[in-house]
Amino acid sequence: MLVFTEKNNPCAQPRMGLGYSIFGQLILFSKAGLIKFKDQQLKSALDAFARYNLDFGTTAVGEINLAKRLAEKMFGRTAWIIGSEHLAGNAHVAANQMNENAKRFSGYFLIPELNHHLLEGMMTPKSNPDNLFFVFLQSQLYDKKVNKRYEITKGILDKNRISHSTYQCQGADKLQQVCELLVLGSYVSFYSAILAGIDPAAIPYVDYFKEQLKKK
Repeated sequence: MLVFTEKNNPCAQPRMGLGYSIFGQLILFSKAGLIKFKDQQLKSALDAFARYNLDFGTTAVGEINLAKRLAEKMFGRTAWIIGSEHLAGNAHVAANQMNENAKRFSGYFLIPELNHHLLEGMMTPKSNPDNLFFVFLQSQLYDKKVNKRYEITKGILDKNRISHSTYQCQGADKLQQVCELLVLGSYVSFYSAILAGIDPAAIPYVDYFKEQLKKK
């Protein structure tokens, strides 16, 4: 049994304890024989968390801190996170964190699926160039055909004058890249909240919703 408690996650917010919940599940599934998860993989993943916490954390100065720079670039705009394959979950998590931490409207799409419909939606409303910002999560571990789609997609955004930025994963394997982006997405949403003068921990509307639901 895996119990998510406040002992190892004092903030009591599940979104602040992703490492706790994700690795708890990995170990649980491993012990149950459902997946193969070696000790070396765990160490590698923990090393990745430590490395990127230094790279993206608050002590890293703005000029070299990619998380701070990305938060500045997308400030005041709707953030759309684009991912693929093993990073699909990261795109989803990053959008959720922007919603909750930065109180910012954000969503995610996956390539290649978005290429079949979303591109036509770039033309209108005419306010798109002022309101939208796309973040592409790219990996050298994606299929080559998928990476080709990314470049073409960016070109279409350029044609419609819609701003975008690319983060190229550095991790050597898929698990390291997943950890890398968990750290990046968390810090980007945190810095986005700070830039807007917002408390990233508070969730007033979620709390209100839960209170109203109890009354029903």
